[in-house]
Amino acid sequence: MKILFYLQIFFMFNTTLSGVSVHKKGIFIISAPRTTSTLLMRIFANSHDSVKKECLLEPYTQVYYLENNILAAGFNLQKDWPQTKEQAWDKITQAFSKDFFVIKDLAYQMEPYLTDEQLKEIDKHANIIFLIRSPKATIAS
Repeated sequence: MKILFYLQIFFMFNTTLSGVSVHKKGIFIISAPRTTSTLLMRIFANSHDSVKKECLLEPYTQVYYLENNILAAGFNLQKDWPQTKEQAWDKITQAFSKDFFVIKDLAYQMEPYLTDEQLKEIDKHANIIFLIRSPKATIAS
């Protein structure tokens, strides 16, 4: 039922921040932790099997961990993941050239690095979905 709700939201808001209706090739998911956002990203990513696509899972994660010097237990440094905010932004903009793309990141990890201009650029290419979840459900998960 939740997935159906997300899909309805996705199709209702196919406009830019300025209100102009356009065809957008991607989905940009901004979420809090534990909101089933990775699952939603994978559902969208697997729904377009015949097109050239890009799926980016949390491009700002490693940047956030490195810049705040909080490499958590269990977090393995990935050489192919962005290590600077510029590298993360480059990964995002490279996805714009694909036939279809899905990018998902956590709001608190991307907020220090994403400018208003960059958000407007994302909005030109992607439907932006914000995911929230009941605190009670988040704690239980």
